[in-house]
Order: sequence, then structure tokens, then C-alpha cells
Amino acid sequence: MSSPIKTSSTNTLPAQPDVFSKLEVERSTPTDESVASLEKKLQKEIDRNREERFFWICATTFLIDVIAFKFIESWPTHILLALIQLPVLVAIASHLGFEQVAVLWERLYSKYLKGDD
Repeated sequence: MSSPIKTSSTNTLPAQPDVFSKLEVERSTPTDESVASLEKKLQKEIDRNREERFFWICATTFLIDVIAFKFIESWPTHILLALIQLPVLVAIASHLGFEQVAVLWERLYSKYLKGDD
């Protein structure tokens, strides 16, 4: 016949090796420091390029506005065009990682449009 099932009060999980005791603290080598330095420089260059791209977009938008305003004679249309362009430029700035513009826009919005102090 079948043997009875034995129950035990001990843990039935297999013994796990102590993985953390095998980890060694690696010391940084000159190569690691060089790689970290180059990564920082690359990130700064990428950020600088994104900011420059945003400034070029703003300058181009400004020049297009100047040309368009020559042909559009009503001031309400100028204001409407600016109100449409500002949120778009803020969205472009946020997309490019230029968060200073978004923070400035949020402060101006909360101060003047919401009336919060």
C-alpha cells in the first residue's frame, strides 16, 4: 500500500545559497572614471544641442511672425496668433528637455491667469 505523507514543521524550501555574501565591492578603475566623465560630457553636449534647437525654433517662429504681421493688419489676430503659439512653444521646449521654459510658463500662468499669489 501507499506510505503515509509525512508533514514537517520546518521550511520546505530548498536551501538558497547566500548570494549577497559572494558580491564583491568593485573599485572604480581609471577606465570606469573615464567612461563616467565622457558620459557626463556627452549628456551636457546633448542638452546644449536641444537648447540650441529650441532657440532656433523660437527665432524662426519670431521671423515668421514678423513677416505674417506685415500682411495681417488687425491687432486681435496678432494676439490670437501669439496665444496659439505660446503653448505650442512650451510643449516643444518640454519635449526637447528644456524645462526652464515650462516652469516659467507655469509660474506666469498661475500668477496672472489663475490669480493665485
